[in-house]
Amino acid sequence: MGRSAKFTKRPSKEAKARSKIAQANAKPLPPPRSPSPPPQTEAGGEAEKGKKKRKLMRAKVDKKLGKA
Repeated sequence: MGRSAKFTKRPSKEAKARSKIAQANAKPLPPPRSPSPPPQTEAGGEAEKGKKKRKLMRAKVDKKLGKA
């Protein structure tokens, strides 16, 4: 291994982990989020959620266009 190999060598897993931790510590903590509602346990929970969201978005667009 030549002298230049020291400079081009990839960082070890430990070094990578250390740098990730250092980067995480350098970032300010995000503000605490408000508690989200408990997840639905119904069989069609996700489908219902999608329909609701679509309906809300449709209402938003209609309101914007002046149809509502």
